[in-house]
Amino acid sequence: MSDEAVVPCVIIGGGVMGLSAACAIQERRAADHLSPAVLMEQHQVVEHKLGSSHGPSRITRTAYTDPVFAKLMKRSHQLWHHLAASTDVPLFSECGGLMIGQKDAPAMTSVIQALKETQAPFEILQPAECNRRFPGVELTESYIAVVDNTAGVLFADRIISTLKARFVAFGGTLCCDRRVVSLDVQSDDRIVITSQDGNPHGMTQTKSTEPSFAPATFTTVASRVVLAVGAWLPSLLAQAPIISSQFVKAMRNLQVEMSLDVQEVTVSYWKIKPEFQDAYSLNKGFPVFIDMDAAPGLVYGLPEQDKPGYMKLCLHRGPSIAADGRSFTPAEEIWTQFAPYVDKLFPGLDVKTPPFTETCMYTMTKDEHFLIDRHPQHRNLIIAGGFSGHGFKLSPVVGEMLAQLALDAPLAYDMAPFSFEHHWKVSSL
Repeated sequence: MSDEAVVPCVIIGGGVMGLSAACAIQERRAADHLSPAVLMEQHQVVEHKLGSSHGPSRITRTAYTDPVFAKLMKRSHQLWHHLAASTDVPLFSECGGLMIGQKDAPAMTSVIQALKETQAPFEILQPAECNRRFPGVELTESYIAVVDNTAGVLFADRIISTLKARFVAFGGTLCCDRRVVSLDVQSDDRIVITSQDGNPHGMTQTKSTEPSFAPATFTTVASRVVLAVGAWLPSLLAQAPIISSQFVKAMRNLQVEMSLDVQEVTVSYWKIKPEFQDAYSLNKGFPVFIDMDAAPGLVYGLPEQDKPGYMKLCLHRGPSIAADGRSFTPAEEIWTQFAPYVDKLFPGLDVKTPPFTETCMYTMTKDEHFLIDRHPQHRNLIIAGGFSGHGFKLSPVVGEMLAQLALDAPLAYDMAPFSFEHHWKVSSL
């Protein structure tokens, strides 16, 4: 099959970043009465559980140690409110965020400084005051707590569905079950995209008497392409069969120098003791939680909401994997290794009962800065990735950035921290 007409812009990847970019691009094109953009997603629906955007909840906050992200959150919060105004479905809860760490931890100093610089409302709590306000938390005297009043819970699944509906409502074309197998950049205004139905191996033969079928192949010609494929970006950048021979060497070099690392992260849900039934409830005002300098690494948590009777906790790292080789098997040691930490800080959680677990994928960069840039050799190929497990909250801003790059609009943001040049410098340190 072949689509002969040239599509002005194709967004590849239907996760939160691709959808946010697609909405921002299509909204501008619709306002100017221009032909629609196309969004390609390799799975049969955008509401799948195979990438990095699924699940009921994510954290939003201004309390970052890195001022680059703290400053962007002001605009991101504005855009979340704008999106929420377009639907009757609640998209977030501004329940606040509890950030903790040792009193002498540089991370806590950086968080407080970032909140001051962005003029975000916050409070500093000593351990005794924190424990009184949040009975489900037990801090010792060595801790300090910061309450970020801009923080809260984003309802991720609802947001994905809302963005999809918004893109289509503005006239965008959604093509699911399209797995991109090659990109051929032929000029500054022509990229040939070859895609197949979403099963990379086509139909499998189940009996010796039944034939197997090759997947259907589609060819699309686009002026601009936004590549936002999440955990599949490293393989797309590195593997010769995916990218045309004209610039595969350059793409391989980008991958080697940037060191994108896909990780499978275990999310755990801990049972709440009966006597603490309301202590961790979103409806009762328990905030999102981040331990900025925990011994095992950054730990975050969300109030009881996803699974009634359970609180969600996660260690911000996991083993390296390939996106297509994901095991979907939670780390076996999460209970035994994480339980002492949980028992110390959360007296209302039952550490004797194994937690429910599931996995998610992060695509990490060395300094956890995102990659958002034009390809160094091809201005009409825009690449986005490496969102390092903290990108969802900033997806509205990322969508604006990608739209400005794709439409050659004036850039409203400083893109230097997200450029290829930045990542090359960081990787060489």
